[in-house]
Amino acid sequence: MGWVGNSPAQSQEFQVNLNEAIRNLYEEKKRIDRLIAAIERRNAATLGVPRKRRKMSAARRLEVSRRMREYWAARRARSEEGSVLAVPPASGELRP
Repeated sequence: MGWVGNSPAQSQEFQVNLNEAIRNLYEEKKRIDRLIAAIERRNAATLGVPRKRRKMSAARRLEVSRRMREYWAARRARSEEGSVLAVPPASGELRP
Protein backbone atom coordinates (compact mmCIF):
# COMPACT_ATOMS: atom_id res chain seq x y z
CA MET A 1 0.00 0.00 0.00
CA GLY A 2 1.36 3.47 -0.81
CA TRP A 3 5.17 3.44 -0.52
CA VAL A 4 6.17 0.38 -2.47
CA GLY A 5 7.69 1.30 -5.83
CA ASN A 6 8.35 5.02 -5.04
CA SER A 7 11.52 6.41 -6.57
CA PRO A 8 14.29 7.74 -4.32
CA ALA A 9 13.60 11.27 -5.63
CA GLN A 10 9.95 11.07 -4.57
CA SER A 11 10.93 9.71 -1.19
CA GLN A 12 13.46 12.53 -0.68
CA GLU A 13 10.88 15.16 -1.74
CA PHE A 14 8.37 13.66 0.68
CA GLN A 15 10.96 13.80 3.50
CA VAL A 16 11.69 17.49 2.73
CA ASN A 17 7.98 18.31 2.78
CA LEU A 18 7.53 16.36 5.98
CA ASN A 19 10.44 18.15 7.66
CA GLU A 20 9.05 21.51 6.57
CA ALA A 21 5.61 20.60 7.93
CA ILE A 22 7.16 19.55 11.26
CA ARG A 23 9.14 22.80 11.45
CA ASN A 24 5.97 24.82 10.77
CA LEU A 25 4.10 22.90 13.45
CA TYR A 26 6.86 23.59 16.00
CA GLU A 27 6.72 27.31 15.15
CA GLU A 28 2.95 27.27 15.60
CA LYS A 29 3.36 25.40 18.89
CA LYS A 30 5.77 28.07 20.16
CA ARG A 31 3.27 30.79 19.23
CA ILE A 32 0.44 28.96 20.99
CA ASP A 33 2.62 28.36 24.07
CA ARG A 34 3.36 32.10 24.25
CA LEU A 35 -0.34 32.90 24.02
CA ILE A 36 -1.21 30.38 26.73
CA ALA A 37 1.50 31.80 29.01
CA ALA A 38 0.18 35.34 28.49
CA ILE A 39 -3.37 34.27 29.28
CA GLU A 40 -2.23 32.39 32.39
CA ARG A 41 -0.28 35.43 33.62
CA ARG A 42 -3.29 37.65 33.08
CA ASN A 43 -5.58 35.18 34.83
CA ALA A 44 -3.19 34.78 37.78
CA ALA A 45 -2.99 38.54 38.19
CA THR A 46 -6.77 38.84 38.54
CA LEU A 47 -7.18 35.81 40.80
CA GLY A 48 -4.81 37.06 43.47
CA VAL A 49 -6.48 40.43 43.94
CA PRO A 50 -8.94 40.42 46.83
CA ARG A 51 -12.04 42.53 46.41
CA LYS A 52 -12.29 45.52 48.67
CA ARG A 53 -15.35 45.54 50.86
CA ARG A 54 -16.77 48.95 51.51
CA LYS A 55 -17.49 49.69 55.10
CA MET A 56 -20.60 51.57 56.05
CA SER A 57 -20.40 54.01 58.93
CA ALA A 58 -22.87 53.83 61.80
CA ALA A 59 -24.45 57.11 60.70
CA ARG A 60 -24.91 55.77 57.16
CA ARG A 61 -26.49 52.56 58.48
CA LEU A 62 -28.95 54.63 60.54
CA GLU A 63 -29.83 56.71 57.48
CA VAL A 64 -30.42 53.62 55.35
CA SER A 65 -32.50 52.06 58.12
CA ARG A 66 -34.65 55.19 58.41
CA ARG A 67 -35.25 55.30 54.65
CA MET A 68 -36.20 51.63 54.53
CA ARG A 69 -38.65 52.05 57.42
CA GLU A 70 -40.27 54.92 55.49
CA TYR A 71 -40.34 52.85 52.31
CA TRP A 72 -42.02 49.85 53.95
CA ALA A 73 -44.46 52.04 55.87
CA ALA A 74 -45.53 53.68 52.61
CA ARG A 75 -45.83 50.30 50.96
CA ARG A 76 -48.00 48.95 53.78
CA ALA A 77 -50.16 52.06 53.59
CA ARG A 78 -50.70 51.55 49.84
CA SER A 79 -51.64 47.92 50.33
CA GLU A 80 -54.11 48.83 53.07
CA GLU A 81 -55.80 51.26 50.66
CA GLY A 82 -56.85 48.23 48.61
CA SER A 83 -54.42 48.40 45.75
CA VAL A 84 -55.21 45.73 43.14
CA LEU A 85 -51.51 44.93 42.78
CA ALA A 86 -50.98 44.48 46.50
CA VAL A 87 -53.84 42.02 47.07
CA PRO A 88 -53.82 38.87 44.90
CA PRO A 89 -57.20 37.45 43.96
CA ALA A 90 -58.36 34.58 46.21
CA SER A 91 -59.66 32.35 43.42
CA GLY A 92 -56.54 32.64 41.28
CA GLU A 93 -58.37 34.63 38.60
CA LEU A 94 -57.35 38.09 37.60
CA ARG A 95 -59.60 40.96 38.55
CA PRO A 96 -60.62 43.47 35.86
